[in-house]
Amino acid sequence: MDSRVAKLKSPEDCLRFEGNANKLDRPDLAKEARNRALELQAERYGAETQAERECLQAVYAYERVLTEKNGRNTRASRTWPMIERRGVIAAVESIVTRERPTIGFDALAANGLDEHAFEAVVLRHPQHFSEAAVQTSKKRLDAWRTDASGKGCCLDSRIKCNMIEIIRRCLVEKLLRGLKVKTFSWPGVQQPRDVVQADLAH
Repeated sequence: MDSRVAKLKSPEDCLRFEGNANKLDRPDLAKEARNRALELQAERYGAETQAERECLQAVYAYERVLTEKNGRNTRASRTWPMIERRGVIAAVESIVTRERPTIGFDALAANGLDEHAFEAVVLRHPQHFSEAAVQTSKKRLDAWRTDASGKGCCLDSRIKCNMIEIIRRCLVEKLLRGLKVKTFSWPGVQQPRDVVQADLAH
């Protein structure tokens, strides 16, 4: 990690740094700043172990993807109560052992953020999860990666979707500037009144 990124102390600082890095055409630094923001958000929540921190980073990463997609803050409104009721690890265990992949997994994978998926966290910390959770996670990630590398269609689709999303965001920004509307903030940084509700667990 770049020393400048490592010195960032808050998600807000990371967001500003990421924006500046993008303006300077430094996607490597922008990605590091984004990951640093996820780390700080997880620490702010109060994660006690590395496995918990990475699980929470997965939730925040998913919320970030949805926020960019929707143009306003979007929270995983059903996942957080599950975490509060069961605890971080138990909630993730329950989510990944479901028969079908979650929307959260699909959204992260489609945006090249599969390392932040719950399934990836489970494989990095198998000692914290059941054998069923580990095997399901491995099967799911292997299937997605085989699809992406073997057929190429998933990668092509991701590239096209990302290009469309970039164009959409540029148009939205121009519209907001024309209407003199303030831009939104990311989840965990500020909480605007108008928050879209979403669900990582479904």
